[in-house]
Amino acid sequence: MTNKSMKCIHLCSLRNVDFSDIVEFSFRFMHIHKPESVPLLNPNYFNEILLKQIGNLALLQFTRNSFFSMTEDATGTQEELIELHRIFKSRVNHFLSYLWFSKDNSTNALDIISHYHNPVLFVTHMSAGLSDSSGEFKSTKFNIDELIHTKNIYESIVKILPDNEAKSKRRIELAERPIVIESDYHYIDHSKTNKIERALSFLTMARSQSFLPLKISLYVAVLESLFTLEGGDIVHKVSERGSLYLGGTYEEKLENYKKIKAAYNVRSKFFHGQALEKKQATHAVMQKISNEVDTILRAILNKVILKDSMVFLDSNENLTTFYHKLIFE
Repeated sequence: MTNKSMKCIHLCSLRNVDFSDIVEFSFRFMHIHKPESVPLLNPNYFNEILLKQIGNLALLQFTRNSFFSMTEDATGTQEELIELHRIFKSRVNHFLSYLWFSKDNSTNALDIISHYHNPVLFVTHMSAGLSDSSGEFKSTKFNIDELIHTKNIYESIVKILPDNEAKSKRRIELAERPIVIESDYHYIDHSKTNKIERALSFLTMARSQSFLPLKISLYVAVLESLFTLEGGDIVHKVSERGSLYLGGTYEEKLENYKKIKAAYNVRSKFFHGQALEKKQATHAVMQKISNEVDTILRAILNKVILKDSMVFLDSNENLTTFYHKLIFE
């Protein structure tokens, strides 16, 4: 079975995304494709053996939706395919997550497929996953500048965060038709993560929720991950530090302060099992609060990742000084 010239082929169909303006884009050897008609499906990816295994319904994903492809050299063993599939899946999931840094969206993967030109095949069936800040699932259009920004965010995060893949490698048990559904996140020691890791984890949790009180509550946890070190008047501290860090005019900072406090009020009522205040209880108002705090978070996290990552990875003493400067300088 071993063949040094064998190719491992990865495919991932996408949902709720429009790449129609993208002529060409590659990222870490992954290529974006627009939907293709069946006669135009590239035989280098979609050979007859694959089509027989995944069937017509799975094939239709690639004719209706944009998709990623990637080809790499392989030896042809099942054990290797497991590892290559896991790495490709991680790469796809991270890139789709980081599209959020360009704009609010609900882009998700459908099926992630890895195979050789033989019957050895691995598939990950993905759930609906990430919703937009309104808790909805709808298509979002991206241009090339937004994809380049996403790529820059991805590369920046890779540089500043530890390799959690290395922390949590485990053997995936083989089955007759392997389907990989495990999550590395379950095996990460939370006490050993840093502020940016925790903020990004809460962000993913928030975006994975379509129930708005919970989504907003987890958005608040992102802010707390970045702007707290100690207890005592947390609501005021986080609202103040977040709005001052984001900056702007006096009116803009005051408005952002109020928006963060409104999100806090939702979180407090929800997590304490209480009914929301009447002025916040309608779905439309909840969507407005969620949209606003999502926009604030996007601006803050872009600044943290691209400009101030070392500040938020510094010692608690230096972070305290940084928080003080936000207020008094």
